[in-house]
Amino acid sequence: MPETPRTVATAATAGRRTVLDIGANVGDFGIELARRNPDHLVLCVEPVPALARRIVARAAQEGLTNVVVEQVALASAPGDDVVLHVAEQGDWGISSLLELDAGRIAADEYWAGRPDLRYTSEVRVRVERLETVLERHGVGVVDFVKIDVQGLDLDVLASAGARVADLRAGMLEVPTVPDRGVYAGEAQDLGRAHRVLDELGLRVAAVKANDEAMNEVNVYFTAPDVDLAEVERTLGLRGVHMYDGKHFWAVPCANAEEARSAQHLLATAAHLGEQVQGVVAERDRLREGRAVLLDEMRTVVAALRRELETALRTARAERARADAAESDHALLVEQQVSLQRQRLDVDRGREEALAAYGRLEQQAEEMLALAQRMRTERDTAVAERDRAVAERDAAVAERDAAVAVRDAAVVEPVPAATAVPAPRRRATTRSAGTVPA
Repeated sequence: MPETPRTVATAATAGRRTVLDIGANVGDFGIELARRNPDHLVLCVEPVPALARRIVARAAQEGLTNVVVEQVALASAPGDDVVLHVAEQGDWGISSLLELDAGRIAADEYWAGRPDLRYTSEVRVRVERLETVLERHGVGVVDFVKIDVQGLDLDVLASAGARVADLRAGMLEVPTVPDRGVYAGEAQDLGRAHRVLDELGLRVAAVKANDEAMNEVNVYFTAPDVDLAEVERTLGLRGVHMYDGKHFWAVPCANAEEARSAQHLLATAAHLGEQVQGVVAERDRLREGRAVLLDEMRTVVAALRRELETALRTARAERARADAAESDHALLVEQQVSLQRQRLDVDRGREEALAAYGRLEQQAEEMLALAQRMRTERDTAVAERDRAVAERDAAVAERDAAVAVRDAAVVEPVPAATAVPAPRRRATTRSAGTVPA
């Protein structure tokens, strides 16, 4: 049974701009692009388990959190238990879902001299469509895709389905003509590549030799409105071995020995001379572009200076307003403090008035108590006076009774012989209500 696809990535993948390395081998292309573009997601697709594990280990060792590894094979027809033929010699670079075509290899002088064109083992893998993998990782725009899957490059590209519209640029490998391919049932060549790319709404940007015999070529393609040179500059593709190594000029030859012959070297030198001229022309173009860029930069700097001056004036005005607001705030705080002090004074006055009122109330209660005591004492004095008057009246009555008795005794007849003249009484005047002394 095929191993479960594994991934290594600590950064979020959904919606990030992406570079695809399909047929990643040990990750030479994908790992280098991840280093140069830390803001991009680099999605490496490699079905051979040993190679996929190697990419995972390299990404982890270098601390690259923008690398995702998918251990699956890609094709237009998905499957769960598909045989992958593995070539474990060399760089394992000819492993494929297709069988090798021994007849074509033997018939071609260049291929026949290649000792690595043989399989050594098989593994069972899962096959998925490219659009499925893109959807699983939430991939949005793909700035560059490298496809090198040995005999099925165009099929893999077509498996992107409607997501082809999200591809900005890429490269793939095809035989120059059908009988130069090394895989049985390989339904692709340079002519078909032109047709398929056109049908998918892509355009061929360049075609470069992939080997000395030019049996295979690398086809560089872009979306209609994308400049390949701009993509190279933006992603830093030049200087990446797996890109530059497939981006060289070569003169067709029959085999490796002929490729090293003097005649071939002379022809190559002539082509290099043409390239030097092209480089010089490119240099001149870049110089002209540099002058234009400098003018644009001066314009931008002048505009930035004006914007900066405007921003400074605005900042000064804002600062003046802030200072005024701060002054107003300080005055308001001072007024609030004064009001607080006045409130405290009022509170103290109220407390003092309440204390004075309490004292007055206490004094009033004391005066009421004193008046009550005086009223009680007055009532007692009146009662005493009334008893004294009663006693005096009783004494007067008793005295009057005694006087009456005495007067009665005085008026009784006395014999003449013995009569004694009564003493003459002196008249006395008593005021009513007085007691004899």
